[in-house]
Amino acid sequence: MGKQFSGFLSQNARCQHCNEPLGRYDAGLLTALLVGLVIVLVFAGAFLVIELAGGTSPLYYLVILLPISVAASLLVMRPCKGGLIGLLWALRANDRLER
Repeated sequence: MGKQFSGFLSQNARCQHCNEPLGRYDAGLLTALLVGLVIVLVFAGAFLVIELAGGTSPLYYLVILLPISVAASLLVMRPCKGGLIGLLWALRANDRLER
């Protein structure tokens, strides 16, 4: 399999293995929406459980949970974008009108 990304989120125009044009499948905004939704749901649940268990200081949220949520977002972003590009490829849903 070829590399799908040339940087952290920069997508290669073509697959290095099969020469498939991947540049026409753009999952940019959908990736951010999906990752944001998942992270917010997971960490909102964690915040709720902590508050229902008796709460803690707001400093705990800033020092511990906020950096963990940012790191989790960055770790999930690239695999999620790859999966969405694969889904768009499988459905042949690109952003160009073909006549």
